[in-house]
Amino acid sequence: MSRSLPLLLTLDGKRRSIGAVAHEMAPESRGAQSDHTLHFDRGVNRGCAYAPPQPSRWRVSLCWRSALAICITALAVGAASFAWANRAGELQPWSGVEKPAFTLSTIDSIQFNLAALRGQPVLVHFFATWCEPCREELPALRRLVTRAANRQVAVVAVSVAEVRLPVKRFIEQTPINFPVLLDEDRAVARAWEVTSLPTTFVLDAALKPRFAIAQDYDWDRLDLDGLVEKLAADPSRRPNQSTANSKEIDP
Repeated sequence: MSRSLPLLLTLDGKRRSIGAVAHEMAPESRGAQSDHTLHFDRGVNRGCAYAPPQPSRWRVSLCWRSALAICITALAVGAASFAWANRAGELQPWSGVEKPAFTLSTIDSIQFNLAALRGQPVLVHFFATWCEPCREELPALRRLVTRAANRQVAVVAVSVAEVRLPVKRFIEQTPINFPVLLDEDRAVARAWEVTSLPTTFVLDAALKPRFAIAQDYDWDRLDLDGLVEKLAADPSRRPNQSTANSKEIDP
């Protein structure tokens, strides 16, 4: 979990909190003149690397411009988040490059090669035990594997940047029916360009990505037959060449 970085103010050479200097800043807020200059110092956040602080001098009048910029930025971020939330729960067609095969160790110290699953659809699911949406998604993937038993759809989970023992303990408390691999150095996550967790790629029988989603997904409502049908179709076919009775992945 990321921690907010403490922000301290240096007023006339003395370090004070924002609240301590609020009263002294009041005359400027009413348009009065002041010779005070503010220095913004960042505290040290343990566990993160930061460049040496470079204090910059801001006139108080610029504080109001900064506040306005922050408000505008917050509104923009909120609008983007709302737009992304409206797309939640959708498997997006993959139009990027192919992903490289990999070999990783399972939580039981067994080497697992993704290429061994060639010939059947595969879901490659990147997760972490500290990720709350990931915790809720793993049981749904277990139920998906049970539903897909007669359709030969495989699931592989990849724990990102975690060591064996805590992952194994977590899986013992959350039983699943598919392999759990360890990407301790994030080499596979980087090669697959995973930037958020959970992220899932849906591969066809040739292990080529066909769909992906960079957030949690309700696998219980997945149209499994429709997914298998789409994965079996030629990915080079244009949408208007598909059959009229083809099924959508999402109901």
